[in-house]
Amino acid sequence: MKIAKGAILDKEKIKLNPNVYLELSENAKVDIDNMLIIGSHSYPGYEMPSFFVVGEGARVEAKSFDFYEHADVFVYKDALLELGNYTFINKESLIRCTKHIKIGDKCAIGRRFVALDNDFHSIHGKKESLPITIGNHVWIGTGVTVLKGVTIGDGCVIGAGSVVTKDIPPKCLACGNPIKIVKKNIEWG
Repeated sequence: MKIAKGAILDKEKIKLNPNVYLELSENAKVDIDNMLIIGSHSYPGYEMPSFFVVGEGARVEAKSFDFYEHADVFVYKDALLELGNYTFINKESLIRCTKHIKIGDKCAIGRRFVALDNDFHSIHGKKESLPITIGNHVWIGTGVTVLKGVTIGDGCVIGAGSVVTKDIPPKCLACGNPIKIVKKNIEWG
């Protein structure tokens, strides 16, 4: 654990399992309502590393959130990562937050989930960051990638292996690469 001067973290509300590297840069802030767990659901003797890095002036606002092992989360300078209540992300997740990513309450997110709010390479000399919003009660299958500027509405199901490049309205089943809505007005439980 590496915490720079001016960084804020309530150590009583964060649980770091074995092989977790946590770094908070200068003036970074991690505000946790209930509990933030990083690196859970590991197998004894076979723990995979997790990384949780919060850049200078960046903020993480978490309610009750669980990253399973092998999480790879970077919140860059002055960015905001919002993590909902009673939500988990399964193993091998990758999040790169350069501006704003919000994940809602009661979401179930599968293995190898990727969220990128920036392309990380310039196109025509320009890099662009656009926020990502994942609503409440969203089920995201294994191997889904969510790209910059996307909103996934409340109650959606995103099929395994999908690449989400456009907004998905609430209560839709969507899948594919590129993503397509295949059913509307769904309920999942």
